[in-house]
Amino acid sequence: MLAARLLPLSLFGLLSYAEPALLLVASLLMGERIEAGEWFTYGAIWAAVLVLVVGGLVSLRRPAE
Repeated sequence: MLAARLLPLSLFGLLSYAEPALLLVASLLMGERIEAGEWFTYGAIWAAVLVLVVGGLVSLRRPAE
């Protein structure tokens, strides 16, 4: 928790979304099956991660003002 204060908010947000996505990958590798109705939730999580990554890349490419 102390290290979280040192992280930029965008990175902290990305990690918050990535954790459930990584748990999904781990569970699938261990043989867990996902029902059809549950895929929407994981799709929304991955979409949010993608938005954060794209936003971070755009802010990196912007010249400093």
